Amino acid sequence: MNTLRTTRRSRGLTQAEVAASARISLPTLRALERGEGGVQALVAVMVALDLHWGWAPDRVQAARALADRRRARGLSQAQLANR
Repeated sequence: MNTLRTTRRSRGLTQAEVAASARISLPTLRALERGEGGVQALVAVMVALDLHWGWAPDRVQAARALADRRRARGLSQAQLANR
C-alpha cells in the first residue's frame, strides 16, 4: 500500500493539487507515489499532506536522526545516495 497515494485520495486531493502545495513537479509526485524519488521531495509532500515520521516528532528531529544513523554506520551522504 502506498501511504502517499492513499492519504492523498482519502482527502480528495488530486496529484496536481498536492504537487502545487508541496512546490514540486507533477512527475516528481508521481515518482514518489511509485516509491521512487528523493527525501527532500518526500518531506515536502509529507508537509503538504500533514504526515509525520513515526519515529520522530518533527521534521528537524527526523533529519537529525537520519544523519545520526548514517554517520553511525560510517556512511557519507554520497555513499548512502548510491545504495
